Amino acid sequence: MHMPAPYESWTVYQKALRLRKIAGQLKRTAPRGLSSDLNNLVRGTSSIVYNLVEGAGRFSKADKLHFTGSPSVPRTNVRLPSLC
Repeated sequence: MHMPAPYESWTVYQKALRLRKIAGQLKRTAPRGLSSDLNNLVRGTSSIVYNLVEGAGRFSKADKLHFTGSPSVPRTNVRLPSLC
């Protein structure tokens, strides 16, 4: 049975996953001339997700701040673009 990690319930994490999914869809359907930019977008959105997960596993406030931009991510209200 899968026990969800605490970060899986964070709104910012859910929106980051959604943004990464949208970036992947754009990459698959966009014209060839945009492939380099869209590769960067996919890597960037993946980085957001990975940093949130890694920051969630950190215990010191300095480490959490480095990876997530906040020493207390669950209480942080981060806004992602409205397309999420």
